[in-house]
Amino acid sequence: QQQYQQEQMARQQQQEHLQQQKQQQHEQAQQFGADQPVGFVPDRRVPFATESTIRMAEAAIMPLEKALMECNLEKTKLDSEYNRLAPKASRTMRDRQRMSEIERRLSDIDRETTTLRSQIRKAAPTLEV
Repeated sequence: QQQYQQEQMARQQQQEHLQQQKQQQHEQAQQFGADQPVGFVPDRRVPFATESTIRMAEAAIMPLEKALMECNLEKTKLDSEYNRLAPKASRTMRDRQRMSEIERRLSDIDRETTTLRSQIRKAAPTLEV
């Protein structure tokens, strides 16, 4: 009985300790803006670029640039496939369907790249001159 109570007390203390650690991590994340969505950079005007502003900008911009690069790569592949299919597309139903799929995907990619570019522009740090 006594051993069981001691084990329960130890588990409870361990759970409280874990909750305190999580709370501290959450507070630190809020302090440094880690809980903000990707691409979010607070609108702080700084007189010059500091190491922290550069790190914040890189952390916000790098995933967006990677996604933009992947979109551009997919667009290039689809463009080449579309150009390859164009001369003979009217021959088979499958080719016509594939061309319409490619056209739809290219239009989706255009929207995605436009959105990503605007997010990158917004995420760039604003420096006062």
